Amino acid sequence: MQLTHRAGESSRKRIRQTLARGSLLALALMMPACTREAWYEGMKHSAESQCRQQAPGDTQACLERLNRKSHADYDKERSGIR
Repeated sequence: MQLTHRAGESSRKRIRQTLARGSLLALALMMPACTREAWYEGMKHSAESQCRQQAPGDTQACLERLNRKSHADYDKERSGIR
């Protein structure tokens, strides 16, 4: 009985290790996309902040010139250019 129990534990341990490795691999593959989107949104936020630091009369014109595209729209447009 103990031998069977140990074999079951070993099998479960291998399954957990495989799932953990698979999860890490999936995360590693998704991170670059998340990083690009975070960078894009950060740049948009930074540009808006710079507009808000302009003189009161220039703020609105600066805000109107900003890129308002979502990252998904930007990525689709960028992919079409290649």
